[in-house]
Amino acid sequence: MPTDQQINRPITWRVWAAIVAITLGYTWFYYQKMLSGPLVINDDMVQHYLWLFVDHFELNWKDTFYADASAAIQPRGFYWLLKILGLILDPVTISRAGPFLISLLTVGFGVALLRRYTHVLIALAGCLLAVHLGFHSSVGFVARAFFMPLILAFAYFLIGKEQPWGVAATALFSALFYPPALLLNGGIFGLYKLGQLIIWGRGRRMHSKVKEAEKAISPFKYWYVYLLGFGLALVVVWLHAERVAEHPSLGGYLERVKLISWPEFRSGGRVGIQHAVKGDVPSLLRYLLPANFHSPFGNWFPYLLLALAGGLSILHRRRIGQLGWWLLAFAGVAVAWYFIARQHFPLLFLPDRYLIYPWRLWTPMILTLIAAGIWLFQPKTWLAVLLAAGLLGYGYYRQTPDQLPTTTQEGRDQLFAAINALPEASLIAVTPNLADQVPVFAHRNVFISNESAHALYFKSYHDYLMPRFHDFMTAYTTTGDSLNNVVEFMDKWDIDHLLIDRKQLREGWIRTFEPHLAYFNKRIEGTDPKDRTLLHLPDSMGVLVQNRLHLVSRDDLASLTPTDPVGVNPE
Repeated sequence: MPTDQQINRPITWRVWAAIVAITLGYTWFYYQKMLSGPLVINDDMVQHYLWLFVDHFELNWKDTFYADASAAIQPRGFYWLLKILGLILDPVTISRAGPFLISLLTVGFGVALLRRYTHVLIALAGCLLAVHLGFHSSVGFVARAFFMPLILAFAYFLIGKEQPWGVAATALFSALFYPPALLLNGGIFGLYKLGQLIIWGRGRRMHSKVKEAEKAISPFKYWYVYLLGFGLALVVVWLHAERVAEHPSLGGYLERVKLISWPEFRSGGRVGIQHAVKGDVPSLLRYLLPANFHSPFGNWFPYLLLALAGGLSILHRRRIGQLGWWLLAFAGVAVAWYFIARQHFPLLFLPDRYLIYPWRLWTPMILTLIAAGIWLFQPKTWLAVLLAAGLLGYGYYRQTPDQLPTTTQEGRDQLFAAINALPEASLIAVTPNLADQVPVFAHRNVFISNESAHALYFKSYHDYLMPRFHDFMTAYTTTGDSLNNVVEFMDKWDIDHLLIDRKQLREGWIRTFEPHLAYFNKRIEGTDPKDRTLLHLPDSMGVLVQNRLHLVSRDDLASLTPTDPVGVNPE
């Protein structure tokens, strides 16, 4: 058995330097797809960074509803971090570089935590596995990317040798960068203090009976530090919630019952919420455990791993018992907040965020606990190397570099160049799926976009977006020889340019969500491509990209009178 001194001896600066180098190299290996070209991004970055593009490039847009919505919901610490970075770096660079910072924070706090219970190589491998599985949350460098480092930092300061000021500071940073992490950490803190209170009570009774017994330390000894940390954190969260609820562009939160009845939250909608608000515990476990302990074995294997982790925690309770307790509390608090969030949706945001993101950290920590327990039977360096290799190998099995969640717009250089050549204040009506990337790569404002999800939860959403989608779909699918409907649509909304996807329109499909998809299909049903007006514009009008994407101006369309020949159908 290794001694406490062997496990807890300080890590030298040379070892920390090696850990930093390994972390950066590991992150680059799995992250290189994101850096493979100028038009590769993470989809979620569009929603969260739209306001930053407006600020950084000082864009003169007619309508900033999307940008205002994306800015309003950002936690204040994350907002100001991006604001400061945006003074010197462009938003795409910030988004791409940010995950390297997240990896360093995750591994740094994770190794410092796990080193108390196992060999440093096992601790490092477990944290790298957490980084790996966390790419789904951190790629794009949005607020939720801070979840893992915040949870690990809180655990580092709380369990083991408790550091009250570290606990308080992490609570405040959780509120500033990702409030759901504050709720989870707060729940874990409450359970920890409850356990300390029970032990303290037993210690007091023992001391009263045996005078020589060591007097237990009160769990309330540093109450003023915790009150300060959690008090400030709750004030930050409350002020942010009030700011969002009263934001003039958003109009306040909608009622839960109304929200979950909308098509946007049903099958084919923008946000899948039905399972999250109706799923029971057994179905959640069946979903989470096989998915997060993905293996070539049957669905029984995750339960075997949990039993093994529990058994090792009990068997080595003096060595790794606290780590096992933390993971148990972590899972229990995550499930509890999931059910609370279901009842208070959308104020506490999507309920599954309290399960999916925690499980991506919980899974590698459980596997690390198992590796730590096995190593304790034979605490040799060669076994630590073997177990660390097993953890890293499992990460590669779970997700190779090619499976990184990215989106590429390669091949659309001409399109973005053509849009970027338009006046800065231009408002462009683009098919919703193409519109997602226009603000990122062409810095121009779009009329509607699939990336409008942040507005879904607020009262202004339907008043703002529904008429726009309806009018766009109506004009886009217009039939006959007259362009009057299209020109009137552009005049009504002060739209300067229209982008037509000839392939989509000719084949009668479009990428968007309900109820807009249903309306498009209803409009297109029964019509023939030769009757669809926007397929008959002359190639010489505006800019035609790859004989498919046709960018035309309002003035171009108005110049074609109803009696003019509109052209031939592009086949």
